[in-house]
Amino acid sequence: MFFYDSGKICVIAYTRCGHTSMYEHFGYKRPYKFSYEDDHYKSFEISNTEEKVVVMRNPYERLCSAITNANHLSMSKYRKKFILEHSNLELQKLLEVDTNYKIIHFKNLSKYVAVGKRTNPTYSIRPPYYEQWMSSFYTEKEMDDEYDAYLRIVTQHEEMDVNKWHLLT
Repeated sequence: MFFYDSGKICVIAYTRCGHTSMYEHFGYKRPYKFSYEDDHYKSFEISNTEEKVVVMRNPYERLCSAITNANHLSMSKYRKKFILEHSNLELQKLLEVDTNYKIIHFKNLSKYVAVGKRTNPTYSIRPPYYEQWMSSFYTEKEMDDEYDAYLRIVTQHEEMDVNKWHLLT
């Protein structure tokens, strides 16, 4: 997870949701260190910044992107671990965060930051649904719950204004 707090803006971007693009945008050098720690959510919640922002991506698209990005690992023993780390189900935790924040839809990310070379756009035109091959990673209920959380977040939070984003970053 990318977490950034400048005092003016606080940003969360999950893996396969533009986190590499965010690291580059905010001037971090490789290797990037990321983690999924509850402390980030607490820090996000109590931040006194002017704006709080979360990059949101459809969890089905995110899983597909993780798999596409893991293709270089072929059948190595690290492939499944990589996919799980890059598609982990975090949105239900985000629902528990008691703060007002805006979102950036992943499909609009390039309006906010330069998009990384390894970004895999997977914008579906059909509603997502569970497919049997996903059972190697998550149960149908887990994916449905994550998608429900995604829908709640994107319908309850407004999108970050692009011009304000550029003023604050």
